[in-house]
Amino acid sequence: RFAIEYNRKKRNKRYFDSELENIPGVGEKRKDDLLKHFGSLREIRAAGISQIESVKGISRTTAAAIYSYFHGKGKT
Repeated sequence: RFAIEYNRKKRNKRYFDSELENIPGVGEKRKDDLLKHFGSLREIRAAGISQIESVKGISRTTAAAIYSYFHGKGKT
C-alpha cells in the first residue's frame, strides 16, 4: 500500500513540475499564464523575447530571463 502511494506521488510530481519553475521570477501564476498563451513548453522555447513579453504579467526582464534560460545562460 505504501509503495503504491509513494510511486503515485512521484509520478504525479513529474507530470506537474515544470522546467519553467527553475527560472528565477517565474512562479506558479506566470507558468500557468505562459502555458495558456503558448500551449506547450516547446512553443515557449521557440518564442522570442518580444513574444514572451506579450503575455499578460510578463515584464521585459522576466521575458529576457526566460529566453536566456532556454537559449544559453550567456545569450540574451
